[in-house]
Amino acid sequence: MRLDRGVRLLFAVYDPTGGLPASRILGEVTSTSSRLVLPIRDPAPAGRDFLLAVANVGTETVRLRGGSDQVRPIAGNPASPQLWTEDSGRIGPGAMAILNLSRVSGLWAGVTIHFDDAKDVKITWGAPGMLLSPMGLAAAGVFAVAVCALVIVFRKRRQSAA
Repeated sequence: MRLDRGVRLLFAVYDPTGGLPASRILGEVTSTSSRLVLPIRDPAPAGRDFLLAVANVGTETVRLRGGSDQVRPIAGNPASPQLWTEDSGRIGPGAMAILNLSRVSGLWAGVTIHFDDAKDVKITWGAPGMLLSPMGLAAAGVFAVAVCALVIVFRKRRQSAA
């Protein structure tokens, strides 16, 4: 992971009526070249659009490659019609870009958010997220040790019975 000075991005499922505080926070990164692993099956809300908020809570401005659907202030009335539309790719400190992921296919394993200068933040969920998470790795390790122990016990029983 490479740390970018002054960069701190918060990722959340955005609720158009409740804004960022009422949203489900997915995690944060301190670099635009990093990975966020979510040990959950699917963060998309049921029955409505999957809006992902990329909130800049750092001190430096970051730029999305390709822009966003909306740019809003982090604080204030989330239902306010005021949008910062002069540059939909620029996320200044105290602002958040809203990305509508409902139109994107193949999100079963996560999404990659592209930033300027060929930097990416990979957000992984689903089976890969569960396996790559520290809890998933620990569970896989415990499972592997248990299987090895059972194999050894059964081999010793088979040898002693013979």
